[in-house]
Amino acid sequence: MRKLPANFPILLKDIDKVLEFSEDMSYKNIMKVYKKINNILEQNNCEVYDLNKVIKEYNINNEYSDLLKKLKKFNTLKNSEIAKQAFKNKKWGDFIKKETIQNQHLFIDKLLAEDVEKNIIKVMKKYKNNWLGFWTIIKLSENGNIKEISFSDLKDHEKLIKLLRKKYKYVN
Repeated sequence: MRKLPANFPILLKDIDKVLEFSEDMSYKNIMKVYKKINNILEQNNCEVYDLNKVIKEYNINNEYSDLLKKLKKFNTLKNSEIAKQAFKNKKWGDFIKKETIQNQHLFIDKLLAEDVEKNIIKVMKKYKNNWLGFWTIIKLSENGNIKEISFSDLKDHEKLIKLLRKKYKYVN
């Protein structure tokens, strides 16, 4: 990516004003900053897709470089904290159990919940740098609480099955 989209210089300056965080910041405060940034995106008619593209691909060394590095670091921290919150939530255990039970008929050997969980985490890794986090698996409320954990993208579920097939014999 060579140039920032036309509206990004102003947008980035607005983000810079609210992007205050530290590694030991509480999840609640991380989500407050995240919400402020999302509001800035909305006010500037910016799509999350555009922000993701800039976060992932913009690598020109200029006046925005430090801010984009800071934004990437914040995004990593936010997504890490979302995952930690999910893993501690009862809904995570329910999700693992449900996926284990619902997919058992596809395999000859008994699926172990630990293997299902390990492979779901592998599926989640593709979203670790996404501004929306693990949005196809972990649904958040407006204030960052975990509302639901499930596969909403069929491709994610298919990826899980493909990963499990590496260890378990598949029913033909």
